[in-house]
Amino acid sequence: HKSFGLGTNFRVGRQSPTGGGVLHRFDGLQAGYSFVPKWRINAVAGVPMDRLLSTKRKLYGAWIDAEALTSEISGSLYFNQQKIDGYLDRRAVGTELRYFSGGVSVNSQLDYDQLFKGLNIASVQGTWQFPDNSVINFLYDRRATSMLSLSNVLFFQDPLAARQAETVAELVASSSEFQLQQQAKAVTPYQKQMMIGGTTPINEKWQIGADLNLTNVEAVPAIPSINFEGFPSTGNLWSLGTQLIGSNLYSEKDTHVFVVTYLKGPVYNGLQMSYNNM
Repeated sequence: HKSFGLGTNFRVGRQSPTGGGVLHRFDGLQAGYSFVPKWRINAVAGVPMDRLLSTKRKLYGAWIDAEALTSEISGSLYFNQQKIDGYLDRRAVGTELRYFSGGVSVNSQLDYDQLFKGLNIASVQGTWQFPDNSVINFLYDRRATSMLSLSNVLFFQDPLAARQAETVAELVASSSEFQLQQQAKAVTPYQKQMMIGGTTPINEKWQIGADLNLTNVEAVPAIPSINFEGFPSTGNLWSLGTQLIGSNLYSEKDTHVFVVTYLKGPVYNGLQMSYNNM
């Protein structure tokens, strides 16, 4: 329900994340109020819809949206908290900033977890479109994989234990909450991704493009106390791709994409060729 006269809105039921640091689908309530033109305060409360073993989780948060900090910049500032079995699972503050001017658009997000004292997400991506319809894209993204949360410890338990715990409450019975937080932080690696690419038209039916990508997932250290051997880093995984794109070759809406990509990693090199027609 949305009231243009009162400036209020609310939504109840199963929902996809629309901001405020909510990262997953949930069942619950989201509401907002526009207290001055182009400024809105929002609140959310609910239960993550994906089941996590036998745990019980809930989330709530609040954020403020500014649609026009300047004529080109908009953004939001949020606080988000999640609990699992009565213990803090995640407590994050963050911001989303957006910039639009002419053919340039940039979106960014910064998410910091106060519970774990670490960054969850630092991301910026943008597009620059020129008058001749040439486009340049770029991305830098560094994020915890998966997000820093106490629930991560449920997937890194001692394999020699007689029984694997299905709730955080069971783990707290043998370890302190602080110890579990440190363990969860230790087993959560970061993934870095960078990309720059672009396309430019040749004529009305054809355009060419290229992109350079880098991905790296950090190592997870061994934890002898739970007989966990750790995971090595993937190292730098590079890809250099070129595209030839054709449109409206035999109909008004057909698209043809020819791609050649060179792949390089610490233990392999590869060449990928593909053709896609729609």
